[in-house]
Amino acid sequence: TSESFMTGSMLRSKVLPWEQSMHTACACSRKGRRLLPAVGQLQWGHASLRMAEGSAGEVRVAERDVIVIIPGFLMDCNDFEPMARHFREDGWPAAVVPMRWWEWIPCLGGRSARPVLERIDYTVRKALEWDRSEEFVLPPYSYTPVDLISDFLTNPGGMLKVGGSSSPDEFPPVEPRGKDFVGDTPALPSASKVILVAHSAAGWISRIFLSHRPYGGRAYRGSRLVRTLITLGTPHGDSDGVAFENVKWANRESAPQGVRCVAVGGTGTLGSSNDFTRNAYTFCGFPADKVVELDGDGVTPLQSSLSFEGSEKLVLEETTHAPSYPAAIAPELHRELKEGKRWY
Repeated sequence: TSESFMTGSMLRSKVLPWEQSMHTACACSRKGRRLLPAVGQLQWGHASLRMAEGSAGEVRVAERDVIVIIPGFLMDCNDFEPMARHFREDGWPAAVVPMRWWEWIPCLGGRSARPVLERIDYTVRKALEWDRSEEFVLPPYSYTPVDLISDFLTNPGGMLKVGGSSSPDEFPPVEPRGKDFVGDTPALPSASKVILVAHSAAGWISRIFLSHRPYGGRAYRGSRLVRTLITLGTPHGDSDGVAFENVKWANRESAPQGVRCVAVGGTGTLGSSNDFTRNAYTFCGFPADKVVELDGDGVTPLQSSLSFEGSEKLVLEETTHAPSYPAAIAPELHRELKEGKRWY
């Protein structure tokens, strides 16, 4: 029913060039019944997405693009299964990129995003290889503890300048880990493309995936395979420090031609709200004496979430950053989720 999607009070943005085409937007409750998407006449695939209307003329699943959800930094793929399930219940084939939280460790400190890019590439290509006469099920991704250790030792960049430099332009090529690496293959001969829903850091990593520029010895050229990129609370803005070298690399180009890009940001948590948020907003490149006035989702300031050149902008009010927070690290945000505050 439309009531289950109606959270129109959250959508209060004057920055949307396409606001009139939107009926509403939906964030999720902590219990995860309804998780994203922007609903109404939003063109995501071959036809308009009309989930709020329950129209008998809805497009069949076999004619819809696959939604690929990408977990954010140090988040686990299992945290996003409720979102994928929600999409499936509404008739959209969906999968979560197979990234466990500990598999982010080789990327810590501004090192190469290659381990994540390889999984995105794997998931996208499996989605496009899908035999649409069958249910879409993502095959398991092979990645062993030995692969993890090898990545940790050799993944370039970061504060220690593994491989000789912290600059993505100077990252040396590294032999991919795991037997499921698909290589630099041409675009698949498919009329369908995928929809990327990328949380937090996965948003700028997805922009690297879309790019035709070489990154660590490989150009992923994912724009050939992607119809829409939606970023959720992504820190798109530049900041000082080696951890943002990859973001600066992504920001050298705007949204690629032929891919609809939507930058989604949340509000409702001021920088003065708690120490964790104050530090997070400062990390995103804002002066310490100014962050107290900034609004955002508790981790990413709104200004940074929307700093994606060439993208459409969507603001969700009273929306927090993540589906879970460690109580010991972010007690206030953890408590707000427990009390029912919505996330993307």
